[in-house]
Amino acid sequence: MWLYSGLENRFINEESLAQNVTCDAWVEEDLYLISRYDTGNVYHIHQDLMQAFIGLAASDMNTETTEIVFLDSNEGGIPSLNSLWTSLFSSKRRSQNHIRTIRDIVQEAQEKSQAPLNNICFRSATFGFHAGVTLFSREKAEATSCDGSVVLKAYIDYVLSRLNLPLNFLPSSAPANFTADTFKLITPPITPEPTLFYTDQTDLSRKPLVVTFLSRNPTKNAWNVNTLRKIGNEHSVILQLQARLESHFSEAYFDRALVFRRVNPADLPTMQEQIALARESDIIIGPHGASFIYTSFMPSYGGVIELQHPTRRFNYQFNNIAALSGPKLYRHLDIGDSIRNVRAVESVLLDTVEHVLRRMDNQ
Repeated sequence: MWLYSGLENRFINEESLAQNVTCDAWVEEDLYLISRYDTGNVYHIHQDLMQAFIGLAASDMNTETTEIVFLDSNEGGIPSLNSLWTSLFSSKRRSQNHIRTIRDIVQEAQEKSQAPLNNICFRSATFGFHAGVTLFSREKAEATSCDGSVVLKAYIDYVLSRLNLPLNFLPSSAPANFTADTFKLITPPITPEPTLFYTDQTDLSRKPLVVTFLSRNPTKNAWNVNTLRKIGNEHSVILQLQARLESHFSEAYFDRALVFRRVNPADLPTMQEQIALARESDIIIGPHGASFIYTSFMPSYGGVIELQHPTRRFNYQFNNIAALSGPKLYRHLDIGDSIRNVRAVESVLLDTVEHVLRRMDNQ
């Protein structure tokens, strides 16, 4: 049991209660209290989400009997963040449309009381792990020697199941395949529709290969000075990669269609859609950035190509995530503020296509 001292804004444990401290009000629900590590970076946000998942599982709790409560403020950060927390950790039975903060708990207790409250007691309150170090960030200075993580895979399938997306590692109730109708794919506003390429040999009833270029460049014709590691010649590079992919599909007589799209995840209104976009993708390519955390949710047979800027050399975060959540094929190429050797990127991309198509055929 824990006590919250509203006047001093601090928690007091049972030893302090022995000193004749009185409880002015009681909170009867089972609470899981979380102080988040970050609310403005999607990479660190998923560290918080994973720690909440692990903490609930390790404590044998679930969202139907235990309520998650934030110890920090909901102000600031990514606007759509709270809706993702609600989607993943709110109780469907209670029809809870948001996750409360500790201030909400105190305010609601005060509103029910006829007198001012100095001390509020909780019959059951568990404090969550701090998310500074997780499976998403361990050993980022060296490549992992592991070929999979049960914990990470369990977290991935938990997220996918809560968002009603096809699972990666457990039998899925949702169809994993879709036909070559690109209009069914997630497309952000102001972003061109994905391109569809096929030949006479293409079987349009089979799932196409979906290649997603994750961009850090703004969609509109204006550079965001606050965004680092943008690719100066991205537009010409994308056109060249798309043309080379299409000619390769014609020459190799592949029987799957090719879908190619360029997306800046920031253009998507919700983090749920960002996760779904990755789950639709068989290959993700793009410059190093926080949005590569979404490669976790790609199909387990997928391929990841990271274009590493000089400021991110010898960073193995996304190499390790690919290994632990698949293992997926991972490749990286060193680039600068622009891509000078497009042929090298083409070569790696074509090799990844061959590899992923073989794995898709063996599913």
